[in-house]
Order: sequence, then structure tokens, then C-alpha cells
Amino acid sequence: MMFVGLVVFVGAVQLSASAAPRPRHAAAPYAPTSSLAQRIKTSERNAALKVDSLVFPHTGALNILPGPTSKPTGAMSIRYPDADRVVWQIVPWSPKHAEYLARRAKDLSEKRPERLIGWCRKNRLSTCAEYELRLLLRKIWDFKKPQYQTYRKVWYPMAEKRQIEYSFALPVTGEWYVVPDRTGHHRIKHGAAFAHDLVIRKRGRSYSGRGKHLENYYAWGQPIVAQADGIVTAATDKNPDMPPGQSGGFNNANYVAVYYGAGIQGFYGHIQQKSLKIKAGDKVKTGQPLALVGNSGASGAPHLHFTMTDMSSFSVKGRFTYEVRRGTKWLQINARDLPPNQIVRNWDPPAETQ
Repeated sequence: MMFVGLVVFVGAVQLSASAAPRPRHAAAPYAPTSSLAQRIKTSERNAALKVDSLVFPHTGALNILPGPTSKPTGAMSIRYPDADRVVWQIVPWSPKHAEYLARRAKDLSEKRPERLIGWCRKNRLSTCAEYELRLLLRKIWDFKKPQYQTYRKVWYPMAEKRQIEYSFALPVTGEWYVVPDRTGHHRIKHGAAFAHDLVIRKRGRSYSGRGKHLENYYAWGQPIVAQADGIVTAATDKNPDMPPGQSGGFNNANYVAVYYGAGIQGFYGHIQQKSLKIKAGDKVKTGQPLALVGNSGASGAPHLHFTMTDMSSFSVKGRFTYEVRRGTKWLQINARDLPPNQIVRNWDPPAETQ
């Protein structure tokens, strides 16, 4: 599904840390063990620079930071203490960056972004090239346009090399099946490129009977929960749920977005009509119910579509701490993306550590 664009400016909201213990041998900080305010404060995007750097803002914040900005060692913008919401990437300064900024001014004034991107790629300035591609994808937005897909195919391999800074819990309770994206329908949209679809399966099926009714689907009406402490940035549940087998419009999906700090949001799509448990601006705790799984928008059957995004609504490869079923046993996985075609569940801390 297509992610609805959000430009949200959120300060450092004080929330208490969860009592959940940190999983052993985690490869990234486990978000539920910290508060939103702590994640904002400790994010690498807010730390003092160790070397002279080029700072790239989120494309959704161009009215605040109009383009890449060079920063001397130790400096970060004091005008934007919650820089976490406007900074997308920070890269060490190189002499080539000076030429990039000069070429950028000339090529964009002449409306030649392709020439600028080509130069960046030729000179191995991949972050610069990706930033320019992101601007173009946001401007076109329509994934059905050939020009959009031309830029998207260049952008995707660059984005695939990056993962979010924290590891999160899953946005569901119980056991869920990660549906393989065999058609590639997620990858063709920058807002869903690293998204996952989750359903509940029993005896190899996601529904009972003939699956003619929404209530026949095991995922229907299941709770969607917050993956860590955060704040709701957007939510709507006004659109109707579609009957099984009848897909609605891409822009008619109900959804919830929650800001978790470190420039990351969780986005949850196709939620059930009139199922919201929260509203935009609400503070939420780890595991708090947000809404119910539904079938609104471009969805053929009830399921949860979710992805981690940055503040420009670009899908980002996630890190999650969970358990995956291996035969009759469950294996704990720390700070990795979800595996397709597998049964997963939230990691449950041992009772003695709670």
C-alpha cells in the first residue's frame, strides 16, 4: 500500500522507561527498555559531530533545512534541539562535497537533477545521490508513473544497505505468519519498500470455512500494539473495510503512525474501520493497543501491513527482537529483520527476570 505522507515535528516528550529486560546479546539497543525522550537524546543524529560533516535533512523538513548543510567538528544546530526529526544522514566531509554543493546549485537551477545524480554516482557519493533521488520520488510520489519507477530502481539498492538504529518489539500479540512478497508489490513504493504483511495461520490457512466473510479470517479484529514508548503522529479509521477478494483504493486505507525517536516511525496499515484506541498526539506505552487489524484500502483479505519509516515517509529496513518457530521449538532472534514464510511471535522475557 502507499504510505500517506507525514511531516511531523515532535519535541522530546518525557515518557517513563519500560520495565522489560534487555534481550541477551542484542546487536542493537532494544527500544522497549528506553523512553522516547531517551532515544531522542541519545540518537546518533543528535550527538556532537566528531569530524567535519555534511548533514542531510529529511526531505519532509525542507522548509526548515533547505538542503545539505556543512557542519564543523563538534557542531550541531542549536536552533533545532530535536534535530532527530529533521536530520536524515550525517556523512564525514570530503573535498568532493564542496564540488557536489556547487554542482547542486547549478544543476538544480537548470532543472537537471539526473545530471547531478549521475555525477554523484560516478564520484561514489552514494548518500548525495540517494538524497537527490529521495527528493524526486517525494515530488512524483505516484508509483504507477514510469519515471517514478526509474528513480526507484536506482534508489532501492542504496536504501537496502541501511537499517534503523534501534531494535523493536513486534506490533502484534500471539503467533503470526510473515507473508512472502512474491509479487514485489511492497518494493515498488518508497513508503513500503521494506514493509511486512502479517496474518494468522491455522493448519496452513489464514481463514476458516470458505473465507467469504471478514470474520472468517483469523487476523480480523486482532489488536495492533505499540512497539515501544512513543507518540501517535497520525491516525484515521474512517474508511470502510472491503469484502474479501475486493481491493479498495491505495489512498483509502486506515492507518496509524507512531513516532519512536531516532528519526523512526512505525506505520500500521489496513486497520479496521472505527477501531482506533488512540488519536494523533497521544503518548503510548510499549504494548498499548492502537487499533484492530482490518481490511481497508488496497487489501484483498484481512492482514496487518506494517513498516518502519523515517520522518520523510520512506520505508526503512527494520530491526526486531522476536522468536521464530523452528519445528516444535522457538528460537530467539535479536535485532534482525523479519524472515518471510516463517511463524514469529514477540520475545517473552523469562518470568524470573520480570
